[in-house]
Amino acid sequence: MVAFFTAGTLAIALPGFKSPMPVLYLLIFIAGATTIGTQILLYANTAQFYPLAMRSTGLGWASGVGRTGAIVGPLLGGSLLAAALPLQMNFLVFAIPGLVAALAMGCFILFNRRSATPLVAPVANPASRRAPTAVSG
Repeated sequence: MVAFFTAGTLAIALPGFKSPMPVLYLLIFIAGATTIGTQILLYANTAQFYPLAMRSTGLGWASGVGRTGAIVGPLLGGSLLAAALPLQMNFLVFAIPGLVAALAMGCFILFNRRSATPLVAPVANPASRRAPTAVSG
């Protein structure tokens, strides 16, 4: 996922610079695919991260935080247009959330690798897993 966030960040930042039209189309395609694709992957990651008892709450919070970005994005775009910044600066500002997400996922992966615990506790005595036998009377 870090690679997708990084690719999305670059694909969002680079259209602000002079590029041939086919390259711009490719960058727009990559930006769209990586932003939508990573959002879906994050939902799957959230579902695997939280324990079963609070999985729906965790997924709801993750979805709510994502929706906050959908609200703030147009407000940020309007503010940038009102500030009359150069075109390159606008694209770079919109690429910052992707960079933050890539860094956050990198930290998440590093933290989970260090503190990884097995999902199933190992069985001490394999004989204790035998099927019960019927008792005859």
